[in-house]
Amino acid sequence: MTTTWPGTIDSFVTNVDGVDYVLAADVNNLQDAMVAVQTQEGINPRRRFMTAGDFGISFGAPAAGLLGWSGGARQVLTWRFDDAASEIIGAAIEYPAGPSGSTIYADVWWAMESAVAGNVYFDIYLNALATGENTDAAMVGHVQTIAVPGTAKYLKKTTFTISLAYVAGDLILATFTRTGGNAADTAAGDLHFIAATIRFA
Repeated sequence: MTTTWPGTIDSFVTNVDGVDYVLAADVNNLQDAMVAVQTQEGINPRRRFMTAGDFGISFGAPAAGLLGWSGGARQVLTWRFDDAASEIIGAAIEYPAGPSGSTIYADVWWAMESAVAGNVYFDIYLNALATGENTDAAMVGHVQTIAVPGTAKYLKKTTFTISLAYVAGDLILATFTRTGGNAADTAAGDLHFIAATIRFA
């Protein structure tokens, strides 16, 4: 039987020891279904996709922005980070049930409002906390200086790697910062933060 997942849930016959003959097709059907699940989920499926709307202002005054098809008035919400100030947004997510780990990846999708040259200086900081732990504990981060896309409003994805221990049920605190006043941040104009994916390795 070829799997019908994810269109529908597969149905299997329950075999009984000493009564039923288990055929190769019985095992192959299970393998077929498992491959379908793995193909759908991909490698390292423990992840959480977050839009700009999932974040709130933590520090400074990043402004709400819009990107998309301006001619059709069909745009999505972004956070706009200034080129001359430190501005931070933050969010919290729960690490779902799964094995513990020590590395978290953050993929950030972003674009520049007008800059076509120069670098931006920005970071992701995270913490993993269980009930009863100090929410004021120091966070762990990854800072990068990244060249902007060569054309204004063109999409770019940057991956951050954070060494941080976590276990099932932890609350993950996440912040994103552009330090516009840093000497390494040479790109003029606003940076649009569009979305991020937090991946648990």
